[in-house]
Amino acid sequence: MRGAWAWAKFLLLGLVPLLFLEGIRRMVDAPFTWGGLAARWGFIAGVLIAAALTRPHSPAGARWRWPGLLWLVPGAVAGLVYIRTGATWAAWLLVGTVYVLLLGLETILASSRSWLRRWAWRGLLALTAGAFPVALSQLESRFADEEFFVALEALALAVFWLLLLGVYHGLEGTPSFQLLRGTIGRPRPTIARRLLAGDFSRHWQVDRHLAGLVFCLLAFGGLNGVVWAYRHSFYPPVAPMYPGISEQSPFLCGQVPPDPQVYDGRDVFRRILARVEANPRKGPPEYGMLALGTGERRWAERFRESLLKEVAERRYTGPAHSVKAVQFEAALRAYYYPRVRDRFPGLFSEEEDGAVRAWFAAINRRALTVEWVDLMYALAFSKWPEGPYENQENGAGLLALLEAEGLADPALSAANRAYLARNRGGWTARFPGTGDKAGVQCLGG
Repeated sequence: MRGAWAWAKFLLLGLVPLLFLEGIRRMVDAPFTWGGLAARWGFIAGVLIAAALTRPHSPAGARWRWPGLLWLVPGAVAGLVYIRTGATWAAWLLVGTVYVLLLGLETILASSRSWLRRWAWRGLLALTAGAFPVALSQLESRFADEEFFVALEALALAVFWLLLLGVYHGLEGTPSFQLLRGTIGRPRPTIARRLLAGDFSRHWQVDRHLAGLVFCLLAFGGLNGVVWAYRHSFYPPVAPMYPGISEQSPFLCGQVPPDPQVYDGRDVFRRILARVEANPRKGPPEYGMLALGTGERRWAERFRESLLKEVAERRYTGPAHSVKAVQFEAALRAYYYPRVRDRFPGLFSEEEDGAVRAWFAAINRRALTVEWVDLMYALAFSKWPEGPYENQENGAGLLALLEAEGLADPALSAANRAYLARNRGGWTARFPGTGDKAGVQCLGG
């Protein structure tokens, strides 16, 4: 009866990290299934039970007996299966093994008397627990996700592992914990049960200082490997080809039944403008397109009003915080402003034109300001960040438009041109990231 209660307590306390995971999934609108919930609960309970059965113990000194190292064997097998097949079950087993080992490492490394050292080790282990499954996911998807959201995923999983650690320590000194270890761990005549109970733990003695050194080396090596793969996912030197597509035969053509519909370019464009006009969330780019596409002054007036409102609000001139894609939005304004102004003379007064130019100069200054988020993007190019948004060359596009349209800050014009000279982009200069390969192939390789 007491043994059954020990098992039940593990399962019930596993609800704490489980509810955290479900809350995160709900926030991102992930689909819910009872089978998925059961799988995640089973994963949590399995990690806690495995960690309890293989908990390191130290009779004396800095040397620890750690039967948990036996998990290296199934973990390595799961890793090989995952690399070869990408099987989901192998990924679960690999991540679970790593989590069990990290819980055991925490027992060893956080045994210091210093409060600062204990929590420093816990922080490093939690970050590793968060980064490891996210790194697997990004390597499999070839870094298809936005960097900021990848960092959020890693932090969320780090908190999840800390909750597992809290449950693990909450059970550690309880009679149920000892009963679970004693019930499962009583000596048995079979070798398998003796291994499970840790009878051979004397053969797996670990020095605390050596364990810390090995962990740091492995974590640093893994981080460098992932960063290397991340960097090389941008602008590979050779465009990977798809079956049937080559430099000599850049198009792969198929056949479809003839379409009896005859399309007129002007009619299609009018229909596009009608869709833009029906958009309830129009801004300067949409009003600019309508003004240039229809030639009607009412849309030019709307463009003027919306743009001056953004000028008064100092849009795109403040810190980017986590996402620098606002440089693309600013580039759209730099594209439409001179064209609408030239198409409708007198639309902007001299004073308004001066305010708009001052606003674009402030955008220019912000674009060349290095912020903390730039450090993430700088990993892709192994260089110190300069400010412009590197992804999809949005920052270079903004600077090029500011220079071409005479909207740049005169004091920064030399810096703009120097950046553009150092970072020659476009389709003919370098092949873009893996996320754009299909589009490039459709353009003819």
